Amino acid sequence: MSKRKSLALVAFQFGTHLLSEEAAGIIACYPHKVYSQLRDMIGKPYKQVKILTDSLYLPFDNVEDSRGAASFKVEDDGNEVVYYSVEELLAMVFGYAVNLAEFHSKAVVMDFVICVPPCFGQSERKGLLQAAQLDGINVHFLVNEHFGAALQYGIDKDFSDGSS
Repeated sequence: MSKRKSLALVAFQFGTHLLSEEAAGIIACYPHKVYSQLRDMIGKPYKQVKILTDSLYLPFDNVEDSRGAASFKVEDDGNEVVYYSVEELLAMVFGYAVNLAEFHSKAVVMDFVICVPPCFGQSERKGLLQAAQLDGINVHFLVNEHFGAALQYGIDKDFSDGSS
């Protein structure tokens, strides 16, 4: 079965990290171990991330890092404490996306274009690039989501019948 979208979720359980549907599988029992809304937190200062997590009642343990950005305190089942930045968590999601792309294309994917929401400013775009760099992803362009949708329409559309 094919899905057009994957969930941008990261979870930590039993000393490993779970992504997408695997993370969604434990969210009901362990909501404090599943990190979501990462796109809305990228590139934002700690105070804005704290307001967002509080307003959405997300059970994340936020701390401010040396850059003034948010990091999340992750306690593994063995009581080991690790701090992850939003960029590091998003890099895990990007890595999952790369694996999916390579699996479905049956080829090594080296270069990427990332679509960003129109509301993203420079700090959010820079955060996405940092997350991609953490995972070793070569990003050629960041494009607006609307442009990405139009481009995909042009790729998928059969123009041979004369209609547009």
